[in-house]
Amino acid sequence: MPRPSKGARLYVKRQKGRAPVYVIRDGEEEVSTGCAATDVDGATNALRQYLTDHFRPDTSERSLSRVGCAEVMMLYLTDLPADSPSRGTIRYHVKALSAYWGDKSLADVKGSTCREYLKQRTAPQKPLLPSMKTTVSRGGSVKPSTARQELKTFQAAINHWHRESPLEAVPKVSLPKPGSRRERFLERSEVAQMLWACRRLSREGHRAAKGAVQFTDYSHVARFILIGVYTGTRHDRIIRLRWAASKSHGHIDLQRRIIFRRGSDERETTKRSPPVQVPKGLQGHISRWHAAELGGIPVIHHNGSPIGKMRRAWNTVRAAASLGEEVTPHTLRHTCASWLLWGREGKGARPAQKPLTVWETAEVLGADASTVERVYGHHRRQG
Repeated sequence: MPRPSKGARLYVKRQKGRAPVYVIRDGEEEVSTGCAATDVDGATNALRQYLTDHFRPDTSERSLSRVGCAEVMMLYLTDLPADSPSRGTIRYHVKALSAYWGDKSLADVKGSTCREYLKQRTAPQKPLLPSMKTTVSRGGSVKPSTARQELKTFQAAINHWHRESPLEAVPKVSLPKPGSRRERFLERSEVAQMLWACRRLSREGHRAAKGAVQFTDYSHVARFILIGVYTGTRHDRIIRLRWAASKSHGHIDLQRRIIFRRGSDERETTKRSPPVQVPKGLQGHISRWHAAELGGIPVIHHNGSPIGKMRRAWNTVRAAASLGEEVTPHTLRHTCASWLLWGREGKGARPAQKPLTVWETAEVLGADASTVERVYGHHRRQG
């Protein structure tokens, strides 16, 4: 009896006298990607395009051994609404999942394979080739929480397939235990350290080629920090803010002093993003930023260019401020919540603003009161 096809998958082809390259194997067919073995992203994009062009799933199949994991994930991604706010995140998850699950069937989904996926995703990065000096990731070295979210997406894809055409059984994706709750927030002095680090780094040049001195501007990190600690707005919403009203991006209304955290045509999700009044301490900063700007650029930008993620520059500033790796961009949201519940100045200092209730804090953050109580309730002022 012939073995069932594993479906289209990436394979590193090595030939004597030639550099190894990625090819796509689909049954007996072999398609060149034109990508070297070091170009993982290029090869993944080539596979994604190949699957998009050739993928025609047979959702009538009920046998787990005959349903490929790659087919399940591609169907889920294809059926996502075009305006789904999670589309970008799910694309990232599918890309990571495909590297391990792409050549497997649903019959392979069990506790041992899920644990092996977790192990590979969280393992330190290694070079693809022994001769390479630089480290090239093949999908490893992520946090367990990231791998957990990817596996949850995989389970959602399996459930979606089952709704389209019932399987003989629905595989259960084994998830790692959720990480411990983050409780780190910044004191006022620590925020000041980060803001001073932004200013100092912007003034300090570094030696470049031929002895030239180059300067890197970190003012966009300072803006990100101030909006984060004053409003508790989430990372993605901050970096997408514009100065003018938009259907697809949030914006700052200078006349009414309101931050609209999502565009007029953006759907509301479980991570609510309601408008928030600009706090008095932030009003002067925003007015000064706008006065110095050219038209058409985002609020958070680097030399006029939009910011994709606050990652590398954030880590540089955090290290310069002598703060630990546990201080992430999301820490600003925790800081805002803690300051609102304790008073604007934070613990250990005399409040300049009356502490807010759990319900008032939830309205500012765009969260449920129960979530605020569970995550930040211990920061409330007693008495």
